[in-house]
Amino acid sequence: MLRTRCVRLLILLLSLPAVALLAWWGIVRLDLQRTPAPRWDLQAMGVICWGDHDLAGARPGDPPPQPVPQAPPGTLPAGRAALIAWHVLHEHGGVQALQPFLFYGEGPTLVQATFPDGERRLAWRRTNLISEDDTGMSGVAAAVYLDAATGEPLALVRDISVCEPSWSPLFLNVDNRYLLAVWLHTSGQLVLLALYGSVVLLIGGVVAGIRWLRARRRRSASP
Repeated sequence: MLRTRCVRLLILLLSLPAVALLAWWGIVRLDLQRTPAPRWDLQAMGVICWGDHDLAGARPGDPPPQPVPQAPPGTLPAGRAALIAWHVLHEHGGVQALQPFLFYGEGPTLVQATFPDGERRLAWRRTNLISEDDTGMSGVAAAVYLDAATGEPLALVRDISVCEPSWSPLFLNVDNRYLLAVWLHTSGQLVLLALYGSVVLLIGGVVAGIRWLRARRRRSASP
């Protein structure tokens, strides 16, 4: 009886990390699904080429957005902005896989930008490559602007032509801290769950193998 209780307790303890990872995944999904569509859906005004460090094609209005060097109090953390931007670009902008978002984008960058209603707002901007041709000489990108305080999607700029994506400004402001956060909150939980399950099965197999060998030795030693 005591041995059965110990086995049940061990199974319960081993299942807790898996339950926690699944709960984390569900909470993130539910949270992101509450994100509204961008307030403005816009067509690009120009092309991003390797020398266009102001990302001219990605602006939602004139004058061009101006970078803000320091985030004021109450600004949404950059990691959170990166996660919301990924969701918006995935749901509305055409980025269908995580890899293009992680390696072919700029930001999130804090900027002062003018929007179609004429108001100038503080916003997080993320610009991302959506597709490129077979030769890698041209591509199409999209940019999303989020309210810097609330994370509300303000504008999505589509169909930005990109010259030579591998040399474009889309690679200037990639930060691995944000990329890791996005990966962890989008698919990382399931990867960690799979790794945890593999480790548990491996340990269980080793323990079962050791017990089998011991039982076999005892039977061999018996007269």
